[in-house]
Amino acid sequence: PLGSLDILVPGEPVPAAPAGLALAGSRLQWQPAQDAAGYTVWRSFTGGDDWICISGILGPEATAFDLPPEGVLHLRVVARSASGMHRTPSAAVVRTP
Repeated sequence: PLGSLDILVPGEPVPAAPAGLALAGSRLQWQPAQDAAGYTVWRSFTGGDDWICISGILGPEATAFDLPPEGVLHLRVVARSASGMHRTPSAAVVRTP
């Protein structure tokens, strides 16, 4: 099923959501997603509807992101295609201080 961030471009592969999100100190890490041309990292303070992008567009080789020093963060990663098409976000992880 399509998620709220999905934009379809005919004929372009849709990247899968990144998997294996994990926290390592102040870094968020993930496994590469098939067909991803880049990634964006999103955070929420509540895990509700307040998600915002905190990373800018990361390249296809990116598998980690340094986190800001704020307290509790709900985090997820979205894989992007070459045209900027988004796939449903990864499962969220929560960082607590």
